[in-house]
Amino acid sequence: MKFISNAPDKVKGAVFIDIVSPDFMTTQRARQTKQLFMDSLASIKKESIGFYHLVLNYENTSEAMREVSKSIQIPLTVIASGKTPFDGNDRQLFLDGLRRFAMDKKNRKYVLVENADHYVFYDEPDLVVEEIVSLYNRVNEQ
Repeated sequence: MKFISNAPDKVKGAVFIDIVSPDFMTTQRARQTKQLFMDSLASIKKESIGFYHLVLNYENTSEAMREVSKSIQIPLTVIASGKTPFDGNDRQLFLDGLRRFAMDKKNRKYVLVENADHYVFYDEPDLVVEEIVSLYNRVNEQ
């Protein structure tokens, strides 16, 4: 999102797949999420350096996301997994936050993929490709 807000002339549209929405990842939730992983940082660093840095910067990353998300004007397609990475009440809050973010502007589209896990592109690759092509065609018609 930060790149889109910094370079709106370079990005004509985007497909977000099961992102953590600005509504869902509050400052408090970011702090709590970071704490969940603090005991595992050494093993996380060995397995995924990207996720390691995400955990270390969770509060800053989520704050930047909340700040820039409102300024994004380009067409977006937001694809949500029906089997979210969250359980219980957080599952519904996650889905509601994604839907609100997707419906915030008229040039956005929300797609819920009921039977997909967090990595929607593994469970429904054709749907993901179809949505990318659809958005590409839509922004190039303008």
